[in-house]
Amino acid sequence: MRGARIAQGQCQFAMVYRWRQTVANCACVCAMLTFKGRRSGLSRDEFDFAISMQEGQNLLAHHCEGHVLQKSHYVVPAEALTWEVDVYSGVLAGDVIAEVELPSEDFVLPLPD
Repeated sequence: MRGARIAQGQCQFAMVYRWRQTVANCACVCAMLTFKGRRSGLSRDEFDFAISMQEGQNLLAHHCEGHVLQKSHYVVPAEALTWEVDVYSGVLAGDVIAEVELPSEDFVLPLPD
């Protein structure tokens, strides 16, 4: 299983949207700018945009007001789903978060062993 080192910054643009910009320390040539909407039940809109690494590093350095988290991100296939696991370092060292995108809100989730 291969993971990517990520720096993640968060800023509040407005009440409805926030953005998260991640920079993977790997063979990647771009960063991702993610806009997330408000939750509606278990769902919410999410939009990803590729930006240059320079733009990503600039956003982290100048617009995240020191709120930058460090983590390793892993993609783990399990059955018909794919789990995304974040292992944090720095101020959140020891925290691990796993999430999975479900095909529908009423989907019965089979938990991995």
